[in-house]
Amino acid sequence: GNDTVYVNGNWGLFRTSDRGDSWTHIMEEGMHPIPDDLMVSPHDPDTVWYVSDVGQIYITQDGGDSWDKLTDPFSMPDPAPDAFSNWTGAGTNARFGSVYAMAPAPSDPNTIYALKNGFGLFKTTGRGAHWQYLPQSEVDYTYSIAVHPTNPDVVYSGYNPKPFQDWAMVRQTTDGGLSWRTALTVPHSSGITSLVVDPNDPDTIYAGSTGKGGGAVYKSTDGGNSWAKLNEHFIMSTVWGQPQLIVDPNDPSIAYAATWLGGTWKTTDAGETWTLLEEAPISATALSLNAQDTDVIYLADRSTPTVWKSADGGSTWEKVADFLSDGALLVMRVVADGDTVYAATFHPNLTGGRLYKSTDAGSTWSDITDALPKGVLDVAVDPTNPGIVYVTTNINGAHKSTDGGATWTQLQNFPDVGAYDVEVDPVDPTILYASARGGSMPAWFTEIAGDRPDGITFTDEAGVYKSADSGATWSQLLTTTASCRAIRQHPSDRNVLFAVDLVDGLLVSTDGGSNWTSQNSGLGTAVPTSIAVGGDKIYVGTQGSGVYSGDFDVGSGALTWQPGRSNKPVPAVYNMQIQLDPTNSDRVFVSSYPGGLYCSVDGGATFRDKNGITPSVVVDDPVRQGYYTYAMNPNDTSEMWLGTWGKGIFKSYNAMSLDVPANGADMKMYGKHINQIVVDAADTVYVATEEGVFKSSDDGATWSDFNTGLDTTQIRTLAMTADGT
Repeated sequence: GNDTVYVNGNWGLFRTSDRGDSWTHIMEEGMHPIPDDLMVSPHDPDTVWYVSDVGQIYITQDGGDSWDKLTDPFSMPDPAPDAFSNWTGAGTNARFGSVYAMAPAPSDPNTIYALKNGFGLFKTTGRGAHWQYLPQSEVDYTYSIAVHPTNPDVVYSGYNPKPFQDWAMVRQTTDGGLSWRTALTVPHSSGITSLVVDPNDPDTIYAGSTGKGGGAVYKSTDGGNSWAKLNEHFIMSTVWGQPQLIVDPNDPSIAYAATWLGGTWKTTDAGETWTLLEEAPISATALSLNAQDTDVIYLADRSTPTVWKSADGGSTWEKVADFLSDGALLVMRVVADGDTVYAATFHPNLTGGRLYKSTDAGSTWSDITDALPKGVLDVAVDPTNPGIVYVTTNINGAHKSTDGGATWTQLQNFPDVGAYDVEVDPVDPTILYASARGGSMPAWFTEIAGDRPDGITFTDEAGVYKSADSGATWSQLLTTTASCRAIRQHPSDRNVLFAVDLVDGLLVSTDGGSNWTSQNSGLGTAVPTSIAVGGDKIYVGTQGSGVYSGDFDVGSGALTWQPGRSNKPVPAVYNMQIQLDPTNSDRVFVSSYPGGLYCSVDGGATFRDKNGITPSVVVDDPVRQGYYTYAMNPNDTSEMWLGTWGKGIFKSYNAMSLDVPANGADMKMYGKHINQIVVDAADTVYVATEEGVFKSSDDGATWSDFNTGLDTTQIRTLAMTADGT
């Protein structure tokens, strides 16, 4: 026994009984030749266990002369369920590994393709009664499979690279998996995490690529023969609003941008390069500089109700406030006026919010909400009198304090709009500017907050408003199409005004607002949300396209966008899901981590943020936990559901332009770690989570467990066959 040695190599299993003088090949025909592990019994040297790298386990009790197979993950003998009312297991041999992708054929309810992680692709033509291994695919890791809508033999699969590879692929079969070709190769990609075949045009396929170098959506219109990026500028880098983009008043080449789950970034060369501030929270709602010491920066966190401070230009950070004990969900705004700092919080479901003030650079805080309504979006301080403070509260107008926030008075003649930004003229503080949205909000959205249960229709229009008497009266300077998110004055010339609207883009006035010109040439299809300006430098934040940087001549009003300084920073993208509206192929939804949810209604030419009140979720493993998964109701594609990792499920009745929580009256779904959502033809919603499967048949009012017969609660994938079972 002591002279016997067993060795497993890349293509075989060998034994020597004479200390290596001679060797015998002891692997039987049919055994998988690539090993993963080999173990000799400490009690009997003739008893050996061999584990292949595809999960097959063999045993010999005669030193390798003969072998018995103990388990085989490729053998799935049990029948599949005959209805969607309960679950049937796939046999002991099949319970080895995780299924990360599953795709029923839309045209054949009996055909399903699935990926067993680490093993490969499988196919059943009997609803799961028997499964066929598809080794020719060469795919052993993927998160996405897509099947042709009318031909169950045409399949596309993603391919995640192995540790020694630096590319991802889309693999395609046209014969049901017998043979495969590489349809797309993406260099420097960490994986193809989403594949979609257009149900109205099966030659059109979308593929989502992720990686440390960023994410991209690829599109083929010829059945996978050729591909191109859907939108070169769509990098899943969103600066959500005006407070997330700031410029150093002493050096306009220095700017900071906070992105939606993609981190906070700094440039010192006007946008040519950006550096990720590694210690800063990754999903800030607001940034603010201390103008007296621009190395001091304050940050409001979107994922937790905290305020952070850096005293060294963003290199290091310390937490200076945590409002969780007051019931806050997040900090929406932080504004620094020297050592005086204001922080506005939002409570869950928009049901409340407070305004806090610190007079010692964040060391201590006091609640100055007083009679303010919930939901402060912006704070502006009179530069000549710090006791005079203005705030906007979106749907509840604007308010003013003349005693540093001790008491508040509503500005009675403020326009009937949803106000975002408010600015005080630095030379004449009786002049105020405000930017706002118009339109309406439906009752199903406003009723969750409790104070406007019948919905809202604003009587005044979106755009820019001005007051010349400290807020007593207002006049409209600019009318915009949709939602004017920001208004800024140039620090060198107060008659030069900048405004950004989600539809109209950037508008500039050089005569104090009497006339405006569009300055979007060079922005492409980017959707601006914010603006920062100083000296001859201008920055615009966008939805999904990062920050654009340009040069501005104050004297002439000429603006030139610089391509080399624009469409940055590019964050790492860890996860992506693509879905088409089956009734309108021009409506493309993309969710990503970071970035959240986006939608294009023009076939991908323009992407708009659709996060609404969706929370930012910080996770330990963004590849496997960074899900913003969603599903459409097949009966009404404007009704959508979106799931998060631990922060609940949300629903929308207008294709995610707005959304509301749908965790159930008992909050059953809050805290669940959601992997996938499926909606059937009867409007029943099924949700796969790490805690099991749950379903609701009453629009999310109540949820019930749907786990009877399941051997595990860690459910990664859900899919529905073509006949709805």
